Amino acid sequence: MTTSGRRNAALFGLAIALALPKQVPCEVPGRSCGVHQADGLICRPVDVEPLGVFMIEWLVGADLPVAYSQRLEC
Repeated sequence: MTTSGRRNAALFGLAIALALPKQVPCEVPGRSCGVHQADGLICRPVDVEPLGVFMIEWLVGADLPVAYSQRLEC
């Protein structure tokens, strides 16, 4: 494999790794969120977002509006 082929394979692998889904409670890493009660259950908001977005949010400490899905987890 050539040098450019190795570089392209590494970049492709990195892009795939950063796109893996990560479940983040309370929409931002490290933030505590209020507990919602729906039908007597204790629920909290959860985002499923790319690992790369999770890492950026963790560094910045703010929510980025990028997520695969958003839901309440009870």
